[in-house]
Amino acid sequence: LLAFLTRHAGKVCTRQMIVEAVWGHGYGTDGGHLRVYVHRLRQKLGDEGGRVLKSVPGIGYTLDLPAR
Repeated sequence: LLAFLTRHAGKVCTRQMIVEAVWGHGYGTDGGHLRVYVHRLRQKLGDEGGRVLKSVPGIGYTLDLPAR
């Protein structure tokens, strides 16, 4: 999940795009499992506030990496 979001940093990725790229076409697109993985990833990144891994309501997620 992190690798996919990193490759698409700065772009809004739909839930369907993410699920198909990370888990495959047969996994389903209800988004429940994706929310769990995003939550866990935010915890590991120390981003519980969603400042880096942002939710885009009704669409999906975007990863905003800080400028170096």
